[in-house]
Amino acid sequence: KERSNLAAIGSLHAQRSHIWNKTGSFTLRASVFDPAQQKQEIAFASRQITVQPVQLELTVTDTNPQAQSEVRFLAKVSGPSLEGPQFRLNFGDNSDSLISAAPNMSHRYTSAGEYAVTAELLSTSTATEVIATSKIVVTVRTADSPATVTSAPSQPVLPPAPASSGSVQ
Repeated sequence: KERSNLAAIGSLHAQRSHIWNKTGSFTLRASVFDPAQQKQEIAFASRQITVQPVQLELTVTDTNPQAQSEVRFLAKVSGPSLEGPQFRLNFGDNSDSLISAAPNMSHRYTSAGEYAVTAELLSTSTATEVIATSKIVVTVRTADSPATVTSAPSQPVLPPAPASSGSVQ
């Protein structure tokens, strides 16, 4: 009779989920209890799991956009893969936030200025819980101002070598 109970219990499938709040290695233990004696464990399985952080990086494709032009953003996720991630972007200009399943998004700023842009990676199960965040500042110039070009720093200029007093043959 005990075997039939175990077989019946073994054929049941239970799904549970858990969200870890920190990274690290953990031992996951699933136990089966006797239905007649709820505190009597009759079987268990354990597994070692490693929780890795999910990271989000927001980039802008045009580093010197001008007002009234389309500014493109890319949200890049690294770490464990997620099914159906959703992104929420706040463009920092009091416009409505954009929620998208696509990592490529665009926005049009109506005026020049500095805008703090925030991207949030949302939980696939709730679409409200924030898993990761990335922030950048976008400086938008007026349509008629010249583009700002940033060059690499120049190499230091070395002083001339001192003249030698010997002769060269």
